[in-house]
Amino acid sequence: MNAAGSGKRARVALIGFAAAIVAAFLVFRGHYLLSALVLGGIYAIVIVGLVLLTGLSGQYSLGHAAFFGIGAYASALLSLNGWPPALACLAAIAISTLLAILISIPLVQLRGYYLAVATLAYGLIVASVLNGWLKLTKGPSGIGNIPKFSIGDVVFAGESMNYWLAWTLAFFCVWGGVNLWQSRVGQAMLAVKRDEAGAASLGIDVARTKVQIFAISAAFAGLGGSIYAHYVSFIAPERFGMVPSFELLLAALLGGVGTPFGAVLGALLLIALPEVVAPLRDYKVIVYGVIFILVSLYFPHGVAGMVGNWYSRRFGGGHAPGGPAGTSDGGGKA
Repeated sequence: MNAAGSGKRARVALIGFAAAIVAAFLVFRGHYLLSALVLGGIYAIVIVGLVLLTGLSGQYSLGHAAFFGIGAYASALLSLNGWPPALACLAAIAISTLLAILISIPLVQLRGYYLAVATLAYGLIVASVLNGWLKLTKGPSGIGNIPKFSIGDVVFAGESMNYWLAWTLAFFCVWGGVNLWQSRVGQAMLAVKRDEAGAASLGIDVARTKVQIFAISAAFAGLGGSIYAHYVSFIAPERFGMVPSFELLLAALLGGVGTPFGAVLGALLLIALPEVVAPLRDYKVIVYGVIFILVSLYFPHGVAGMVGNWYSRRFGGGHAPGGPAGTSDGGGKA
């Protein structure tokens, strides 16, 4: 499929996504499930970054909830100290991105599972800091009374306002991810994913490219963390530990890392999955491990990949809307 055709499909998919956001609000307005959809929108923001990290560069992060937590705590602490929530959100994104850059610089030489283990270690360090730095983070007791998100005099209080905030941001994150995927920078990232030596021979700065995508991914997580903190008004370290990191990665893989639209599907699955495994809550980590294995073996391209394959068979061409989800380039092997 040529670039023009791929771009047209992406635009159609984005219009459909926008229509689905409006339709879901009309259906669930006033329903208790609207709060779950707000969380789904917030998680979609975070998972878009994880999809880009895995789908574009082939890097797996087992500590991504750490950046989610950094964004949440940074925004909460700043807003409680008199910063306007919108400005605190921007600062949280900047802090998450800066830390990601500092961390990724020494890690760019690592590949595959070695990088995954390194990100897991980083996640554990952040979780330890959030639990142990009592003077700043209040430790396991958490931080409460976080102000609602606001822009000027507009305060996002109530489920409806937060729904539009979360899903509007999610829409623009997906739109940004689609554009990145189809850009020269995105193609350079895919080249590094396929063959680092070959990419270097073409003049691509492999180390810089890896740092870029890691920073972008952390920026999305920081944004999601900030919105999460202002929405729930209370945060504690347990929400940003090892298990939440596994949940985010599992959601990305289930949704599909071959297109940013997979993040939306993954986020919806993430809010539904706890209800499905509720009878086995004491064995949740084991259940997630089994799901990881099954996804790797039988659904390597996730739900978005299956939709992309159906789309290709139905309408022809080799690409799913928004990204090469049906191909080895975009699918990313789980």
